[in-house]
Amino acid sequence: MKNILFANDFSNTSEMALKYAVELCIKLKAKLTLVHVHDISALLANPTEIPYFPSANGEFLEAQKNKMQEQLLFVAGEKAKQIDTHFDAIEHTSVSLAIIEKTEEFKTDLLIMGTHGKRQFQEFFIGSTTKSVLTDCQCAVLVVPFGTHYHIPEKIVFASDLGDDNFEALHALVEFARNFDSKITILHISTDYESFSLNKMNDFKKHLMTEINYSKITFEFLLSNEINERLDEFIWENNIQLITMVEHENKGFFKRLFRKDHTKNMISLTEIPILVYNQKFLVKRSFKEAEARFNLK
Repeated sequence: MKNILFANDFSNTSEMALKYAVELCIKLKAKLTLVHVHDISALLANPTEIPYFPSANGEFLEAQKNKMQEQLLFVAGEKAKQIDTHFDAIEHTSVSLAIIEKTEEFKTDLLIMGTHGKRQFQEFFIGSTTKSVLTDCQCAVLVVPFGTHYHIPEKIVFASDLGDDNFEALHALVEFARNFDSKITILHISTDYESFSLNKMNDFKKHLMTEINYSKITFEFLLSNEINERLDEFIWENNIQLITMVEHENKGFFKRLFRKDHTKNMISLTEIPILVYNQKFLVKRSFKEAEARFNLK
């Protein structure tokens, strides 16, 4: 993991998440790109009410880059010198699309975004930006709730629905976890009426052990009709520092309750960072691995 992109809106939420991004970059020896997107949709929608001057806006964007540099120095202090950083400010009619485009431009391995926790929500992030990025971004996405302080992710929980795409996600997670020597708990929470889940969990374990060589993986199978609440309880009871999930794009095809837009709901129910792998990222990663294995051009 060499390229990390941080989406910055200059809010208090963003500032807290930036501290987390700095510590992660130092540990992973990764390059950090800070991006600010100036939303001009309102300007273009009402050109007679709010005049728009591209030349003047160029100066504005340059000022935003300078502001990000000042913010980084304020947040990181001397630690900022340990990171290879780049700053980019752009204007766009869609914040989420702009962020996705920038992750592709900078060949991003991990996108970090801030979001409010349980009690405070911003429609900007929860409604229109984070959810869209979780579905469409072709890199891993780390969502850092407001108030989160960086802790080495010694304990990671992978909330699993036992789907086939979980194996590719776990390959990616193990690569990440090796940097911290983390313990990974694969957690499956089933509702009481799902009678075959335990057998499916055992089959999943056997398959996984043949695919992944990592000694610090354990499995937990829990029964509960309230999946969100039980997951929260498990996180706090076991002092989990990072949650990992797979985001499913076509939720209409979900066969299990666990797949009903669960990842997006969890962002509003927890104060622990969530690492998300979506379908587009997993397909891209799988193709790259096949390309490398067979030396495809």
